Amino acid sequence: MTALVVYGFSLLRYRRFLKMQNTRKHGIAVITDRYPQTEIPAFHDGPGLSAGRPGNRLVAALARSELRLYQKMTAIKPNLVIRLDVDPQTAFSRKPDHDLATLIAKAATTQKLTFGGAPIVTIDARSPYEQVKKEVMRLCCPVILGTS
Repeated sequence: MTALVVYGFSLLRYRRFLKMQNTRKHGIAVITDRYPQTEIPAFHDGPGLSAGRPGNRLVAALARSELRLYQKMTAIKPNLVIRLDVDPQTAFSRKPDHDLATLIAKAATTQKLTFGGAPIVTIDARSPYEQVKKEVMRLCCPVILGTS
């Protein structure tokens, strides 16, 4: 049952991705706080079923299908990825309801994401919010205006 739910969320993500791509085709800039990736399963908006070993043929088939959905999405590179770099302790202080061990693992793997060679700019998210926001806006404006 869990595999069906995870797969359902992947289908929903794929549907939203197609909608986003349709919007881009009409010349509208799209800014998201997430982008699918296949480099690290189960983390960072990657496939959820591909992370473990399937217990039966149905789950294995769903995992293969889910991976194909993610491969279709990741074949389209984003114009810009802004990676907010934050250490696990800072992240935990901002989100104390999250598991510290998971935040440690995510912080360690975030730097490994390449998003298929898309341009990536890393910002130190431990900086004051206004400074981070200003830098993100500086990076986004040329992309939005089509001057990058």
